[in-house]
Amino acid sequence: MLIEAAIETLEEARGAAAEGAGRLEVCGDLARGGITPGAGLLASIRKALDLPLMVMVRPRPGAFQFS
Repeated sequence: MLIEAAIETLEEARGAAAEGAGRLEVCGDLARGGITPGAGLLASIRKALDLPLMVMVRPRPGAFQFS
């Protein structure tokens, strides 16, 4: 079974990996629904861990209803 963990920091990424996560969803500002994380965070996680990353792509927090 693949376990994916949503994380916002390198420390959370390391903790999730240590607990058995097989993939990370890298996000920013999850408390407000999540936004695209910074490039620096992605680079630091890539350098520190060898896990697949899914990256949230979202320009702003909040509802996303489009017509």
